Amino acid sequence: MNTKISISILFFILININLLSQSDKYDVSILINNKINGNNISNDSLIYQTFFLPETKNYIQKKIFFNEKGELITNLIIPDSTGKDSQLVFYYKNDKGDNPPKILKKEKVKNLIVYPKDFIGLEISKARKLLQNSKNIFIIESDSIFGYYVLKKVILKDRLSGL
Repeated sequence: MNTKISISILFFILININLLSQSDKYDVSILINNKINGNNISNDSLIYQTFFLPETKNYIQKKIFFNEKGELITNLIIPDSTGKDSQLVFYYKNDKGDNPPKILKKEKVKNLIVYPKDFIGLEISKARKLLQNSKNIFIIESDSIFGYYVLKKVILKDRLSGL
């Protein structure tokens, strides 16, 4: 089965499960497999991180054609992204140990979504809707270490105002 179709089916199932059972909310974990932009601030009692997950969909359209003179022409069309929700922003804050990372066996982590693989072609607004309906969101910054994941409970920032 095509990977893109499998991913679409997975997200369709997850969205429908969450929408059909609003009273039952589930944890979602996002494994980040790529270097992403973010901010890290820490001192002896505070750890604060921001994670930016941009949309992985390619909106640039390419048109190749022959002009009236028989010359091959390539036009790139970059659509206006004003007002578009183009990234997810998460905040992790651990102030004096009030939100320490969790260490879980890889097999125990449920509802795992891999970034960017599972986000290819997925509109950020659909991913946001799924995440807003989850109980807790965890970020995993790297693949398992000796069969364990380090999960950080994060908060999803609302869509940027004015967009």
